[in-house]
Amino acid sequence: MKKLFAVLLVAVISLTLLSACGDQSETKEKSTSSASGTSSAATEKATEADTEEATEAVTEEATEAPATEDATFTYTDPAGKYQLTVPAIWNETGLIKSETDVDGNEFVRFYYKAAYDQGAGHVFSIGLVEDASKMVDVTQLPHAEEIFNDGSRQVFVIYPTDVQFAPNSVQGTAEFTKQQNEYSALSETKESIIASFAFI
Repeated sequence: MKKLFAVLLVAVISLTLLSACGDQSETKEKSTSSASGTSSAATEKATEADTEEATEAVTEEATEAPATEDATFTYTDPAGKYQLTVPAIWNETGLIKSETDVDGNEFVRFYYKAAYDQGAGHVFSIGLVEDASKMVDVTQLPHAEEIFNDGSRQVFVIYPTDVQFAPNSVQGTAEFTKQQNEYSALSETKESIIASFAFI
C-alpha cells in the first residue's frame, strides 16, 4: 500500500512538472509571437509614415517649383556690348527698339506695342555712351538718371515725361482700361530690367 501511494505521488508530481513546463513554453511562444506582431505592426506603421512623408515632400516640391525658364529672356544689344534680362511679358504687349543717335550713342527703347503705332507708349530707354567727350549731363534731361559711369563709359536711363498709353481710346471705356493695365504691367518691370544691365 505504501508502495502504491509512493508511485501515485511520483506520478502526480511528474504530471505537475510536465504541465508547468508546457505552460512556460506556451507563454514564451505567445510572448515571442506578440513581440513579433508588435514589431511587424511598428514596421508597417513606420513604413506608412515614411511613405506619407515622402509623398508630402514630393507634393510640396512640385507645388513650390520655380517659374519656368520662359518667364524671362535675354536681350543683347546689336553691337554685343551688354545684356538685359527681360520679363516675357515684353514678347506679348511690349516692343524693344534699338537706335543710335547723331553722336553715335546707342539706345534701347522700350515701348507699349499698342500705342507705338500711334506715336506714343514710351516706357523707358537705356542709353550707352562710350566716348568720354560725349558723356551726357543727365541733370539737363527732364526725367533721367545715370546708372553707370567709369569715366570712359556711361549708362543712363530716360523715363517718359508724358505717358500716353491709349491716345486713340476714350477714358472710361473698356479699351482704355485694358490699355492702361497693359502699360502699367510693362512699366512695373522697368526696375528689374535696369538692374539686370551687364556688360558682356
